[in-house]
Amino acid sequence: MAAPIWVTPPGDLGTVVEGEFYQVQLDATNADSYTYLSGVLPVGIRVTANGILEGNPKNYDYIQGVPTEVAQDVTSKFVVRATSSDGTVADRVFEMTVTGQDAPKIDATPDSDLGVYFDGDQVNVQLTATDPDPQDVLSWSYQSGEIPDGLTVSNTGKISGYIEPFADIDGTPGFDATNFDMTEWDFRTKAINKNYEWFIQVTDTKDFDTKQYSLYAVSRNIVTADMDIVSADNDRTTNTNKTIDQLLDASQSSLRRPALLTESTGLGRVDHNNYFNFQFVGRDFDGDSIDYILSSGSLPTGLTLDAQSGFISGTIPSFAATETTFTFGVQVRKRDNTAFISPETSFTITIIGEVDSTVTWPDSTMTIKTGEQSQLDVVADISDGRPVQYELKSGSTQVQAGNFVVGETYTIVTAGTTDFISIGSANNTVGTIFTATGVGSGSGTASLGANKLPQGLRLNEDGLIVGRVSFETLVFDTNSTTFDITNLYTNQTTFEQVYSFVARVYSSDGVVDTYKKFTITVVADTTKPYESLFIKALPEQDQRDIYETLIQNNDDIPQEDVYRASDYAFGIQRDIRSLISTGLSPKEESDYIEAMSKNFWNNTLRFGSLKTARALNADDTVKYEVVYIELIDNKQGTDPVTGLSASPALRQDVRSNVSTWSNPLNVDSGLPDVSHGHYLASQNNDYFVYPNSIENMRSRLKTDIGYQVLERKVLPDWMQDKQVDNTILGWTLAVPVVYCKEGTAGKIKYRLEQRIKDEGYDIKKISFEIDRFILDNNLSTYYKGGSFVSTIETTFDLGDPTTTFDGDGTRFFAYIDTYTSRDEGDIFIKFPQVGPFDRLPYTER
Repeated sequence: MAAPIWVTPPGDLGTVVEGEFYQVQLDATNADSYTYLSGVLPVGIRVTANGILEGNPKNYDYIQGVPTEVAQDVTSKFVVRATSSDGTVADRVFEMTVTGQDAPKIDATPDSDLGVYFDGDQVNVQLTATDPDPQDVLSWSYQSGEIPDGLTVSNTGKISGYIEPFADIDGTPGFDATNFDMTEWDFRTKAINKNYEWFIQVTDTKDFDTKQYSLYAVSRNIVTADMDIVSADNDRTTNTNKTIDQLLDASQSSLRRPALLTESTGLGRVDHNNYFNFQFVGRDFDGDSIDYILSSGSLPTGLTLDAQSGFISGTIPSFAATETTFTFGVQVRKRDNTAFISPETSFTITIIGEVDSTVTWPDSTMTIKTGEQSQLDVVADISDGRPVQYELKSGSTQVQAGNFVVGETYTIVTAGTTDFISIGSANNTVGTIFTATGVGSGSGTASLGANKLPQGLRLNEDGLIVGRVSFETLVFDTNSTTFDITNLYTNQTTFEQVYSFVARVYSSDGVVDTYKKFTITVVADTTKPYESLFIKALPEQDQRDIYETLIQNNDDIPQEDVYRASDYAFGIQRDIRSLISTGLSPKEESDYIEAMSKNFWNNTLRFGSLKTARALNADDTVKYEVVYIELIDNKQGTDPVTGLSASPALRQDVRSNVSTWSNPLNVDSGLPDVSHGHYLASQNNDYFVYPNSIENMRSRLKTDIGYQVLERKVLPDWMQDKQVDNTILGWTLAVPVVYCKEGTAGKIKYRLEQRIKDEGYDIKKISFEIDRFILDNNLSTYYKGGSFVSTIETTFDLGDPTTTFDGDGTRFFAYIDTYTSRDEGDIFIKFPQVGPFDRLPYTER
């Protein structure tokens, strides 16, 4: 058949309007099928094959779909391949433009009639608008009309402030200056009722929408005993009309309540040993004198609030190595009529003690691979050596605007009056993550994030992050899950690859108490879990005492020399155990039993000499050192050619050269008993044995179980890294005794050897007979087909509001692959035979 020949010309296929169905036929003669080959298709557009074969064959391909929203015209180029029935191909490049800038639309709520207010009252109304275009940032502004004095429109769409009394007369208070028969002789503020109307605009910089708003302001001067605007039985609390009836009833007074104009905010992060002052601004709209009072909480030591001026000032004394946040409330009230008082406004101020000079934190950015044994930590350097403890800081660590740390990453919790855009945020929407470029101001709050470590890890009290990272990277356990970034191009969906948490360090005496935010990036080195096999000695108590005496002597193994002392995977090893194989494919236990039907029977290992090894960092500096005991497998042989240790064949024929050799079992034979379950009188002779060297066991596992990842990639670091003599150990049959810090392994090894020699603690007296494996399958339990977890059905976005993921509450399988201690949940797989001739099945005897 001839090669496909394109009929549809290359290049522009036209302009597509977003949201509208689009379809175009692509035509190539001799084509049997069409496929999208490369480039970028507009989101929402796909290529599907649809052919008709009749007469002169001609096939058609349809590019069809509904383009998703775009914020500007976007031209996409892509390649479509036409393929004939014999596999011959022809490619062609096309392009198409998606257009559809959408104008923002101001939402119907709140209503354009904002209601009725007294002058001097606070107005706080948030306007909203809808713009389908992704990534558009909306900006609000006052356009025209008359807005009450004292009110402003922020660029985030908030109408806020206190309505200024709108006086209709001029003059100063007093008998002589008062207009006769207009108001009281010694008036404070004379005002009238007034309706205001104005226009507000929202824009995405490309288009805009405008809406009129109105507000009716009522003067408190009308609130007198003889007023006739409302009836005496009016109850403002139950009246739903947007009229003066909502404000007035017999309980109202003509006096205006004073207001604290300073918004709730953070007053900053202030160093100790420092003079500080800040003035709160209040106002009484009647012109009365006011006092400032501390209504709740407490001020930092050394600061006082001046009741008349509103200043908090003073010298902050020395603080210990702590970050102490003080929260307090401030109100203003009429000096001579204290019943008239403003609502409480809350403020925070953070005092920074000797943190910088006392506590030095490590780098806040960390990386770990899936399945990797953690060697991460948040251990800070404490200058005076004071004992400290670590924990995940409780709560979500919310920080008020004014207290943000430049360069720190936050998530908006409440927008308030804070313009987050001005300090690094893409917008002011709750849930937006941003890196602060300023300390901020206003009443907004942001969080340093929920304290969630990757699944499988835990923070110890000594600052070590211990455990193994789960392979379950698609588990919504309340971190920052991102679904297909809102972009004009296709992006890979990433699930829970970056985890943030806040670590707190503190001392029991309270001298040190501070915190820092850290992030851990999980690299999905492999998404499929692997398993490991270990052996563990179970000696008699007197033999166990020999090992315990050696490892618990602080003179030989000083605690200060131990690497990651509280981490079960490192530090001093309490168990006599050895790694047999790792990186194995996740299989059912029955598969292991089947694989162990040959070459697996009881074996006794001997202890060799003490040796040392090291693990390196990426820059070839020493990460840690290890002292280990070499294990000797008596089932290993010697290669007659090289003279090196070699494993016997997996199967050996034990017959001699005499072809007539036989070893019959007679009916009257004393041993073995022919009635024994493993032998039958009619059974054939045994000719083959399967040597049980450890290397043979490893070979059998490699063949019958297989490796999920290359073993050399997941061996302990000290088996992978280059040693002092430039060799790499690879897998080693050994028992790690202690993981220690750089430069200490040699000393520890020497001390242990001397104690063995001088005090007779001979480790070679310890029995290490193995008859089973420990299968470490904690991270593969829920991967295997035979293990599963069911949950109730989940429905997303069936109504309004839409679902928000990871708001510190979405949890699907968060309890799977959590931190487990050593051997927790592990399975012991016992060898199916104890000797070379009692294996099954009988047909191989």
